Amino acid sequence: MMKRELTLSIARANLLGALMIIPTLLLGLLYLFIWASNSEATSITFSPSKLLLFLVIAFLGIILHELIHGLTWAWLGRQPFGVIKFGFKSLTPYAHCTVPLPARA
Repeated sequence: MMKRELTLSIARANLLGALMIIPTLLLGLLYLFIWASNSEATSITFSPSKLLLFLVIAFLGIILHELIHGLTWAWLGRQPFGVIKFGFKSLTPYAHCTVPLPARA
């Protein structure tokens, strides 16, 4: 069986993520265009407490997202959880397996 490395650099992942913002914004603008007459659909109120709540939920969601990566790799790759490392690099959270994983993982 031929083995080959399948990796994605942080720079490329960030670029692809940034490119995904464009269709997301377009969908949001389309939503506003369709529903602009409905004041409930277009009115968003901000407050310091709502901003703090959003930031806390977003941070916890990021941690949970990376933890799901690690748990999935350990389970499907049949590796002990200790070989999964977590961290931040260039303000980007990551989960990393220190040993090679089969493609099914």
